[in-house]
Amino acid sequence: MTMKISEININDTTRRCAVETTTDYNLILRNEQQRSQYIAEYGDVDVTYDTYYKIYRVGAHKVERDEAIAIKAKHCAQYGSN
Repeated sequence: MTMKISEININDTTRRCAVETTTDYNLILRNEQQRSQYIAEYGDVDVTYDTYYKIYRVGAHKVERDEAIAIKAKHCAQYGSN
């Protein structure tokens, strides 16, 4: 089921939600202020919940995420990942 980031229910029971960004890290949103900051930076994007990994996937970020992950993997292969 696809919804907007602004429609995610952040409440006392969930207390957090993980959302993809344009890099290989994810943001944990715990309150409305953090959600507003996410929307200010990335927009009110469409998200789909991945029940296995318990994260909201953002299809609009896929190309940028894949590029960032490939660059990081190349760097780690060349210089190590210490």
